[in-house]
Amino acid sequence: MSHMKIGILDFIPRDREMTAIESFKSAMNLLQLADEKGLARYWFAEHHSTPALLGSSPQVTLGYAAAITEHIRLGTGGVMLDNLSAYQLAENFKVLECLAPHRIEAGVGYSNPKEQADQKEMGGFDFKNPKPYKDELVALYDYMHDQRSVHQEGKARAMPVLFDHEIPYYVMVTSTRHVRYIAEQGWGMLFGLFLNPSYEECKEAIRIYRKYFKPNGISNTPHVMVSLYVISAYDENVLEGLEKAVDAWILTFRSNKRALYQLLSVEEAEFYPFSDEEKETIDHYQEAKLIASPKEIQAKFSHLMKELDCDEFLVVNQLSGYNYRRDLINILADTDL
Repeated sequence: MSHMKIGILDFIPRDREMTAIESFKSAMNLLQLADEKGLARYWFAEHHSTPALLGSSPQVTLGYAAAITEHIRLGTGGVMLDNLSAYQLAENFKVLECLAPHRIEAGVGYSNPKEQADQKEMGGFDFKNPKPYKDELVALYDYMHDQRSVHQEGKARAMPVLFDHEIPYYVMVTSTRHVRYIAEQGWGMLFGLFLNPSYEECKEAIRIYRKYFKPNGISNTPHVMVSLYVISAYDENVLEGLEKAVDAWILTFRSNKRALYQLLSVEEAEFYPFSDEEKETIDHYQEAKLIASPKEIQAKFSHLMKELDCDEFLVVNQLSGYNYRRDLINILADTDL
């Protein structure tokens, strides 16, 4: 098992003039490279109705990922608890754990109100009777760890029962909301700096988490990961173009992610006409990105890890072009934290 403290969060992006099948093939190639290079983990995100992001079913993707890798931990970053039942999610995770023992991790989250409204308007998911978020978190955790008696939930139990395997459980956050509760349950935490680009709020969330963490008998030590965009390349001349492409993606993701059908190429991004208002937004997202040459990247990661007081990083590999995403994995593999 890897001792590294860097993993990948893959949105499965679609590059210019790439088909969905080609995009998934590229993602699986990157996964195998990360496994070969010894990265800590490879998680898949969940996005819906977003043409430029193809990771709509992370648990299904994990089944294939488990079959083509040997060592790397595999997870969801994260499954949305308001999209599927806790019972169904738990059984999926437990089956995956049987297929890839000691390699499956459950990263979970919840759609924001705007996302729910969009899905409802488009005739997608039905959010008429959502359970409280904390209830959903507890239900999934209990089903996964066989802590529900046969008298609960209509005597339903999530199968298969895993007597000697525990699936790590991480809750994704973008603020301090719910952090104390997560800590008191003894769960892991992932702060999405790529969504809320604030070192200060990230540090405060981690401070609260560490202060109130209570061992739960399964997870006995606090564990915090931070997820952010990382921009690095062997050719430093393309760093600016890669950053602009990520900036263009950030703007679209915030405003109208369903309108983008593919990532901008580096060449297109170099001439992207950002308005003054868009430039202000991009400035606001500087802390969502770590930008460095291969020689600088280890020092920048080390500094940020110390500043935030996190245990590991989960890198959003959203660089335009398969070759640049591949190179980033190689660069990260040479980073020793």
